[in-house]
Amino acid sequence: MQKYSIIVILILFLGTSCSLKTVSTYLSQSDIVHQESAEKATNTNACNKTISYAPDSVNPDHTPKRYVRVVCQFINNSNGSLTFNDEKAATDFAEKMIAAANDRLRNNQKMWLPAGNNTPVLPINFEFVLDKTPENNYSGVFIKFEEDDDLAYFIKTGKRKNVFNTAIHTKYKYREGEVLNFYMMEHPPDSVGRPNYKASCDGIGLHNFLKFTGTYQNLYDTIHHDNGTHTLTIPSKVIGIMLHEVGHTLGLAHTWGTNDGCDDTPYNNNCWNFVDTKPCNTWGNISNNLMDYNAYQHAVSPCQIGKIQYNFAKLGSSQRQFLMPVWCTYKAEKTISIGLFQNIEWLSARDLEGDIIITNGAKLTIKCRVALPKGAKIIVKPNATLVLDGAEITNLCGDQWEGIVIESSKKNKGTVIFKNKPQLNNMKQKPEAEINTF
Repeated sequence: MQKYSIIVILILFLGTSCSLKTVSTYLSQSDIVHQESAEKATNTNACNKTISYAPDSVNPDHTPKRYVRVVCQFINNSNGSLTFNDEKAATDFAEKMIAAANDRLRNNQKMWLPAGNNTPVLPINFEFVLDKTPENNYSGVFIKFEEDDDLAYFIKTGKRKNVFNTAIHTKYKYREGEVLNFYMMEHPPDSVGRPNYKASCDGIGLHNFLKFTGTYQNLYDTIHHDNGTHTLTIPSKVIGIMLHEVGHTLGLAHTWGTNDGCDDTPYNNNCWNFVDTKPCNTWGNISNNLMDYNAYQHAVSPCQIGKIQYNFAKLGSSQRQFLMPVWCTYKAEKTISIGLFQNIEWLSARDLEGDIIITNGAKLTIKCRVALPKGAKIIVKPNATLVLDGAEITNLCGDQWEGIVIESSKKNKGTVIFKNKPQLNNMKQKPEAEINTF
C-alpha cells in the first residue's frame, strides 16, 4: 500500500511540475497592450508631489536608502590650539559623530505635536558616509591651520561677524557639488566666557556646506578609564544641531513660525524644553521635530521625508549630487518583488539597484522615472501585469539595463500595458529586436 502511495505522490508532483513550467521571452511589440487613457496625462504633476516620495510603510524597500557623502574639515588656528591638531583624533571624533547621526536617522520617532496626533512614523531612508578617497588619505577628514583669524573662528557678533560668510568654503572647498563639506569651527578664544558672548554650539546650513561651532570647546565628552585610556563620546545635542542644519541643506525649513509647506508640522511655541513658565510648562507645547529648536530633535514627519527624498530623486538638484550613485551597480539582493495579489502604484521617481519582479496575480503601475543598473530586468510573471503609464525606464550611468521579461505558462502569460507614451531608454533588449528566449 505504501508503494502505491509513493507512486501517486510522484505522479502528482510530476504533473504539477509540468503545469508550472514557464517560458521567458524579452518583450516584443506584439506583447504590448496599448490602452487609451481615460484622462489626459498628468504624470508631470503627479511626479512632482513631494509627499509621493515618502516611503511606503508597507513596502519600505520600494524606496532605497540614499547615502550622502561628507567630509569633515576641522579649522584650527595657526598655532594649533583651537581644535584637533592630530588627524587620528579628529578622524575618531568624525567617525563617532557620523555613526551617532546615522543611528538617529535609523530611529525616527513619533511626532509629539500636535498633541494626540496619529502622524505615521516612516523611515527617513538616508545616511551619511565619510568620503574616504585617496585625496583625503582615505579618512574623509582634513585639519586646516588658518592664519587669518576672521576665517579661523566662527564669530557670532560684532563687526567681524562671519556666520553666513562663505569665505571659508571658497578657500577650502573639497569636491564642490559632489560632497557635502562640514566645517568644524570654534569660537574666538578671547570671546569665550565673556558675558555678552554666548559660546554655545551653533550651526548654519548653506547650499553646498555647513558650519558648526562650539563642538570641540564645549560639547565633546571624554571618558577617562582606570587603565589610562579614554573614550570620546558625542553628546546628543551635537547630533541634533548637525542634522537640523543638514535638514536645511536638503530642503527643509523651520516649522514653528512660518509655513514650511508641510501640513503635518504644526506651528508651535518653539520651546527648547519643558520649564516652569508658560507656554513651555505643558508637554503639549513641546516639539521634538528635527527642524524646531528643541532639546530632542529626533522626529521627522512624512511630509519632511518626502521633501528630502524628492530632492534626492530630482535630476540635477544640488542634493542629488551629494549622493553615492549606488544605483549604478547591480545587486541581486536588492530585487524588489511585487507580492501575490498586490496592486502597487509608483507616483515618484526611483533609482533602484536590482531587478523588479511582479509575481502571479500582482500588478505594478509605474508613472514616473525608474532608473535601473546595468543588467537589471523587469520580470512579469504569468498572470501578472505591468502598466507603464507615461513612465520612463532608463539607466543613468552610461550603461544599459537588460530589458522586460515576459513569462508565460500553459494557461497564463504576463501582461504589459502602455499608456501615455512611456519611454524605454538605454535598454539592451529593445521590443523591436528579435525575441530572445531563455
